This record gives sequence, structure tokens and C-alpha cells, in this order.
Amino acid sequence: MRAAIALGSNIGEREYHLRAAIAGIRKLAAPDEKFLVSRFYVTTPVDCPLGSDDFVNAAVELSPLLAPIDLLRTLKAIEAAMGRPDIRALNGPRPIDLDIIYYGDFEITEPELTLPHPRALIRRFVLAPLADIVPDHIFPGSTRTIRDQLANLPPPDNTLRIL
Repeated sequence: MRAAIALGSNIGEREYHLRAAIAGIRKLAAPDEKFLVSRFYVTTPVDCPLGSDDFVNAAVELSPLLAPIDLLRTLKAIEAAMGRPDIRALNGPRPIDLDIIYYGDFEITEPELTLPHPRALIRRFVLAPLADIVPDHIFPGSTRTIRDQLANLPPPDNTLRIL
């Protein structure tokens, strides 16, 4: 079963933070399965406090060795180890943000985890990296590919460029 994780950083050495997080996530993948990594994108912040720095975003897809909730908890531990504070302003600056976007065909609505990610299909900074690595993937509950979802978003209201 395949899962996708979106990564973002808008503090400090953003590309370094993404590379370090990707290295940590790679350890959670089944060793004989493909581990896909998108290009890095620079994006303007969405729904963040005024004055927030640009993000560097990416996505990975893997066959996780962990169940969805255990994967989430491990990603939160990676975030904490990389300096993400537990308490901060809503969508405030952070060295790393890791979100499970989908996990196979699971549809989960729990206080700790919602899958697929409820806002992924409306966020260009999530869909563009995913389109790099899994353009033909269809989210659970959807009928369109990631490529089609991205093409049908309204014109970008934020900057999106490849590093």
C-alpha cells in the first residue's frame, strides 16, 4: 500500500530541513519498494500569519512499514526532533511540516488523523509536487487524477516555482 507525505519548511535552511526530513521518512519505507521524491517548490505562504517567509515544499510517496496512525505519530516525532514547536500560532512559521496526504484507499476521520488530507485537493503547493511523482494517482473518494485536479485549480494566487 502506498502513502504520500507533503513536506514544507519556511524557517532557516529550508532545503536542508526538507532533505533531513526526507532521510528520516525514507527509514519508514519498505526497503524493496520505490521511494519517490518530488522536485522542491518555492511557494508563498497560504493561510499563514502576515509576514511569514516563503515555503519550500515537496512530496514523497512510499510503501510505509507503519499503520496510518503510527506513521502520523512518527512524523510528529520527526517534526519535534527537527525543532517544530508544539505550541505556535496557527499555521505559524516552522522548520518542518509533514502531512500524510493519502494512505492507500483509507478514508479516516478521527480527531488525530483525517485521510485523505481534507485540503490537499485545493492546494497547489501539495498537488504540484505530487504531480511530479504520481500524476495519475486518484485520491480515495475522487474521480480525477492529481494531474487533472491540479489543472482544474483556479489560477494561482500564490507564487509557485521550482528550485
